[in-house]
Amino acid sequence: LGPFLNYYTALGRYRQLKYLEESQSWQEYFDEGDKYRQQISLSLDKALNGIDSQEPLYIYIKLLAWEFHKGMQDELSDPALTGLMDSINAYAQGATKDFKPLKQVSDSLLALGEKEKANQVCKIYLDKIITAETSDEEVKKIALGFYEEGNAESAEMAYDIYLLRIEKYLPEKALPIFIEVAKAFAYKDEGIKDMQYAEKIFGKIDGLDKAGNAFDEE
Repeated sequence: LGPFLNYYTALGRYRQLKYLEESQSWQEYFDEGDKYRQQISLSLDKALNGIDSQEPLYIYIKLLAWEFHKGMQDELSDPALTGLMDSINAYAQGATKDFKPLKQVSDSLLALGEKEKANQVCKIYLDKIITAETSDEEVKKIALGFYEEGNAESAEMAYDIYLLRIEKYLPEKALPIFIEVAKAFAYKDEGIKDMQYAEKIFGKIDGLDKAGNAFDEE
């Protein structure tokens, strides 16, 4: 249990520092901050000892290490990011059932401004979770989950997989499904919108609509 104990010790101190920043509790932040940071670094180093790189906890440790150094804006931030991405690639090659760490890393990368790398990890996540055994309805739920989280890029990747399946295996049902997705990304005053993606889907609708009945005034 040592790696877990050390990981959660580091995570607790990390969240404590974030809370002190957000609540502007500057006295404790400046009086105890260096001690907390040392404890985070030490606990993360200890957590990595004796844990296999195929364990989900290994990815969470690497993610927290990068988040910590990213927040510090120190010289270890870039190496920590490289180490995280290397760990993700290695984990994905061997992982067969627990893919949650991949999604959490993708979400964190996106939230902290690493959009390109977030999309890379999301693609790995989708490649692992969406297999031939995954039903169309499950793929749709994954895409909708990303959409409801406000993660347009990941939602679009998942919807592309979903729509490709529908077009290939259920062509008779494709038009209303394609229209539903296109309208979800079309312009609106609030919420997710990606007009380029909507236009791409509308273009596919135009190609599928042999009878010329797909487009009404709406």
